[in-house]
Amino acid sequence: MRAIDPVTITTTDGQQRKLLLSMGGIRRLKQRMGVKNFGELMALDTEAISVPMIFEALLDKGNLTEETLADILPAHLEDIAATVVKLLGASMPEARPTTAEPKPQATQ
Repeated sequence: MRAIDPVTITTTDGQQRKLLLSMGGIRRLKQRMGVKNFGELMALDTEAISVPMIFEALLDKGNLTEETLADILPAHLEDIAATVVKLLGASMPEARPTTAEPKPQATQ
C-alpha cells in the first residue's frame, strides 16, 4: 500500500491509468531534457514535457511505449497540464499548501 494516492487519468482507449512520479523519475526527466533543476524542468513547454512526465509516472506501463501513450492521451493541453499539476501535488505532498489551524485572536 502506498502512503500517497496516485493520480488516475483515463486515456482515449477508455483505460484508467494510475500515475505517481518518483524522485528517480524526476532525475531521469531532468537528464533527458538537459536541465539542471526542477524549476527549469517545469518551465518547459507543456507539450514537450507532459508525455515524458506522464509516461515516467505510469505505475503500470504494461506494453505501452511513450509513443503509444502519446497517441492515447487526449490532446486537450489544459487537461494535460492540470494532470501534470495534480501529479506533482500527489508525488510531492510536502509542496502542497497546508491548512493550519486558525490562531486564536489576541484580546485587549
